[in-house]
Amino acid sequence: MGFAKENLLRIPTMVKIGQIVLLFITIGIAQGGHSHPGFGGAVNAYINDASIGDQAVHCIEDKHSYFFGAGICMCYLLNCCVLVICYLLGDTKTQFSKFELGMSVIGSALFLALAIKLFVSSSGDSTAGGQDDTAKLITEGCCCVGVAVLQIVDAIFIHIRIKDNPTD
Repeated sequence: MGFAKENLLRIPTMVKIGQIVLLFITIGIAQGGHSHPGFGGAVNAYINDASIGDQAVHCIEDKHSYFFGAGICMCYLLNCCVLVICYLLGDTKTQFSKFELGMSVIGSALFLALAIKLFVSSSGDSTAGGQDDTAKLITEGCCCVGVAVLQIVDAIFIHIRIKDNPTD
């Protein structure tokens, strides 16, 4: 099994690489900075003014948003990385599968839902960190919209490939 360089410049691989880049940006923004956590999880004030080193100890008020966002991003990051590796090794059977079509459709819906949650969180009073948190949430939301658009584009191309190459 050799390295299939010709698959690197094909649409499925380029879409997956675009998703990987946007997911790394989203995760980096969510975890970066002084205002943890990301993904719209509101940060409560300090717990009894406790701190560890230079970092203050925070309490996540809305832990469901955080785990929803982190879970979706990590799941699809892992999925995209495995698919790109398979494509580069010459295994492109999944590009014609209903499984990959389903993952793209479900992924686009989940990322749109996450983007809406992030945009709603950025407009409310739950951003204790002020403009920095608002900008962070809006940027995360824009990246999630970008991933959702790439998921939709991928789903369209998968549907076309399935329609043009029926296996049944």
